[in-house]
Amino acid sequence: MKRIFFSAAALLALAPGVRAEPSGKPGRIVSIMPSNTEILFALGAGDSVIGVTEFCNFPEEAEEREKVGSFIHPNIEKIVSLHPDLVLAGKWETSNAAPRLRKVGLRVEEIALPSGLEGIFGSILKIGGLIGRKKEAERLAADLKSRVENIRAAARPEPEKPTIYIEVDPPNWTVASKSSINDAVSVLGLKNIFGDIQASAAQVSWESVLDRDPDVILLFRPTRDDILKRPGAEKLRAVKLGRVIADVGQDKLNRPSPRIVEGMEELAARLKELGFR
Repeated sequence: MKRIFFSAAALLALAPGVRAEPSGKPGRIVSIMPSNTEILFALGAGDSVIGVTEFCNFPEEAEEREKVGSFIHPNIEKIVSLHPDLVLAGKWETSNAAPRLRKVGLRVEEIALPSGLEGIFGSILKIGGLIGRKKEAERLAADLKSRVENIRAAARPEPEKPTIYIEVDPPNWTVASKSSINDAVSVLGLKNIFGDIQASAAQVSWESVLDRDPDVILLFRPTRDDILKRPGAEKLRAVKLGRVIADVGQDKLNRPSPRIVEGMEELAARLKELGFR
């Protein structure tokens, strides 16, 4: 694929009047990470959001904003042409977007990918501070924490936590210890069978899933039928007992945004139907 590179001088010419540190609340924000976009709208700053990635699909209003590429490979020229006074980026090892945007004079703030629920609350507070909505952020974080504690309190004590396998993408891409979902299922009273892997995500072997034989399977992209076609799937405890869940929204649980708590509440309801709560 052809990649077109623009010189810093050319990009600066497209962005007259851009300042690295604007005063007051940012009035023109570009968000190049879906979770940041959701947080901005949840804090009531949606009207200030002028550009988002092609993956920013919530809330519906976000889809009406100018598209600036993906969160790993954003369209630098497009972002500069929008004249933002703040760009909210994710902190990705594989993306060099932030330094490139700073090089052309834009103010860029990076939000690290949270490794747990507390990290999500921290992202909300940080973004709230950056956009002059500190009180709104504090209220939102407090409400989410309260709902999480209600979920935790409703979890039925078990001598040993039931286990869960979470497949986010085929084949066998799962979440590990440094993911927000790992933290979320723990609050729900479950143990991630790959929570011993020191990463946010990992591709595991199907044989290792069979070996660890989870009590529950949670699927995002693959369907229940996809799983049943795999060799030995019929022997899994979760399959034999009808504990394969494929109807809880992926973005809610897999995206480090306020909606993860809604996803946890939905998963809690499904687990209750299955006799776990």
